[in-house]
Amino acid sequence: MKLFFSILFLGFFQTVCCLSQSFGSMGYFVDSLPPEGIILNNGWKFYSGDDMDFANPDYDDSNWEPIDPTTNFQNLPPASVSGIGWIRLRISPNDGLLKEPLAFSIFQNAASEMFLNGKLVYSFGTISKNPEDVIAYNPGTNIPEWGKPFAVPSEYSLEKSLVVAIRFVVQPNINYEIGGDSTPLIRIRLNTVNAAFEQLRKNERDIPLNNTFRVG
Repeated sequence: MKLFFSILFLGFFQTVCCLSQSFGSMGYFVDSLPPEGIILNNGWKFYSGDDMDFANPDYDDSNWEPIDPTTNFQNLPPASVSGIGWIRLRISPNDGLLKEPLAFSIFQNAASEMFLNGKLVYSFGTISKNPEDVIAYNPGTNIPEWGKPFAVPSEYSLEKSLVVAIRFVVQPNINYEIGGDSTPLIRIRLNTVNAAFEQLRKNERDIPLNNTFRVG
């Protein structure tokens, strides 16, 4: 009898693990948000190239490469920082979070355009196929740990999931160093609007201009 229940428990445990891994492969499930929010560093897919169809939430990105855009971009594969690229992430919040106004706090070292479920909602800097015309912009210059918060448009509060698609390019030949290993390609922190702007009030501070950049 003990052997039977041991085998039954093992089978149940393996099933739960498999379901968890399978669900994780479909995106980033958000069950709850701590006061400091969560940094979206898992579940992203990357493609080197440019096609506006990539913004489509139904686009099949299963063959794209996994990437952590919060990593120091100087340690990322060369293809991710050469020319225009795209990253995508599907966020699935639970029903309770859908009732809360959400915000993305953004800190980046690139020019970017962010699409939510296929619609352009934010644009930072200038993206161009000509490297000389690229202008990087970091909205979170003065708050490198937290980034600057931007409210998710209220029309998305009724969505069951959010597909975040970001078109980006790194401006060449400028100094991105801000000290240590804190030079992410794009770092996004998800939080409620109230908590995100409360953190902004608590943590905003001046950073010497020679240690960072806002416009390349």
